[in-house]
Amino acid sequence: MSKHFVIVVLTIFLLAGSASAQVSGYIELESLVYDGSVTPSLNLYFRGPIRGPWGWSAWSLTSEGWSEAYVGPTYAPADWVEFSLSVGVESDPSTFRYAGSVWMGRGRWALLSIHEDGGSGYWYKYLGTYRLNESAALGVFSQRSVGTGPYLELGKKFQVWGAVLFLDGETLGLIGGKINL
Repeated sequence: MSKHFVIVVLTIFLLAGSASAQVSGYIELESLVYDGSVTPSLNLYFRGPIRGPWGWSAWSLTSEGWSEAYVGPTYAPADWVEFSLSVGVESDPSTFRYAGSVWMGRGRWALLSIHEDGGSGYWYKYLGTYRLNESAALGVFSQRSVGTGPYLELGKKFQVWGAVLFLDGETLGLIGGKINL
C-alpha cells in the first residue's frame, strides 16, 4: 500500500475526529454481482462544516486489489445543492486522483453526480432518486464500466439497496448495506 494512500486516509480520520459532534457520513459495504462471482468493496464517507456555506468531505474505497481516498472542500450556496472538489491518491502506479461532485435535492427528489480522473483514468457515478416515504426510495443508477439501471433503497439509519444494471448486453447486480452516521 502506498505511503501517500495511508497519509490521505489518516487525514480523513483526523478531520472526522476533529469535529465529531458535527460530522456526518456513512460506512458502506457494496458488492458487484456478475457471472456467479461477488466483488465486495468498503466505502467510507465523512463530511462536516467549516464556516457558513463551506465544509469539507472525505471519501475512501477499499476492495481486493484496489484502493483510493480523497478529501476536499464543499460549498452549499443553498440547502438543496452542494458542490465538492477533492484530491487524493489511488493504488494505481500513477497515484494522484481528483474528483468533483454535485448533489441536488428538493422535496422527494435527489440527484448525485460524481466524476473522478487521474491515475487510472476517468470514472463517473450518477444516482437519481425519488423518495417514496421516510424509508424507501426508487431511482436510476449509472456507473462507468458497470452499467445503468433501476435502483431501490430501503431503510433509514441502516439501509440496504440494490440495482440491476445493463451494460453492452450484459446484466449485473450491485447490492449494498449502509450505516448512516
